[in-house]
Amino acid sequence: IDSRDQRNLYRILRSTRSHLDFSHTLEESRSRLSRGAYDMMLVDYDNLGDGGMAFLVDIAARHPGVRILLLSQERSKDALVSLFNAGFLTNLIAKNTEIETEEIVVTVEKILRGDLFGLEKYLTWGISPEAETITHSRDKDEALARLEEFGAYLGLNSRLISLAKGVTDEFIMNAVYNAPVRRDGSPRYAHLPRSHAIELEPHEAVDLRYACDGRHLAISVTDNFGSLTVETIRKYLARCFAQGDDQISHDGGGAGMGFYFVFSSLSQFIINIDPGRRTEVIGLLDVSGSFRNFAERAKSFNVFVKDG
Repeated sequence: IDSRDQRNLYRILRSTRSHLDFSHTLEESRSRLSRGAYDMMLVDYDNLGDGGMAFLVDIAARHPGVRILLLSQERSKDALVSLFNAGFLTNLIAKNTEIETEEIVVTVEKILRGDLFGLEKYLTWGISPEAETITHSRDKDEALARLEEFGAYLGLNSRLISLAKGVTDEFIMNAVYNAPVRRDGSPRYAHLPRSHAIELEPHEAVDLRYACDGRHLAISVTDNFGSLTVETIRKYLARCFAQGDDQISHDGGGAGMGFYFVFSSLSQFIINIDPGRRTEVIGLLDVSGSFRNFAERAKSFNVFVKDG
């Protein structure tokens, strides 16, 4: 990380009351990790150089308790395939023209403190999200219509509203069809085509929330099962980026294609998992500039799993 980014990160991370050590080489990082107890390693992925990926894989294997947080402006499919195929990737923050203080602080706090859930963490204080409950697969269309009205009322770019609707559609369909499981852990509705209407049991109801603070349009969908796994997410994304847009399988409910579409459509894609209890998926779209600016920026990906 260059000296300016180092200064910014030092200021940002010290504000979280974290102890920091900086390393300038891979060997220095390896030596520090072998001598001390660290909770997290923040890495400038773009400047790792030769052997960087092998270094990260080795560190993840040797120090499983150390979370690896990557900073990167990488957007190429080959690089993303490599990252999503790596067993250590859970946290990737986009490094565009500057490092965003809020995103770094929220991500680090969630990693270190374990307070994972809630759309409000990503919004300016005081913003109250719209909220509704999905109890039937047919509820989706009316919910999407209300989201579109919300975006139009705020004067958001029509193409961003369209992306937001597509992301929300996928979030809801995954929560309705893929999340519910029986007591033995077997999927309840995943075998059904998404055209098949489903009336959810009371404990299967899905929560949809969305809000905008002028910088981000934020959307979250929460299910009550926590059946999604980090391995599943990485597998789908790696496979889809490797195959490309025109080779994605549409089999079995479309979850793989869905994750690919969602990641490609958002500024930040966040997944919070309490295994066996609930999953919250959050999508943030940067609505502060032009659509072109939004489309050209790198994307962040974060998965948080509640311990215990």
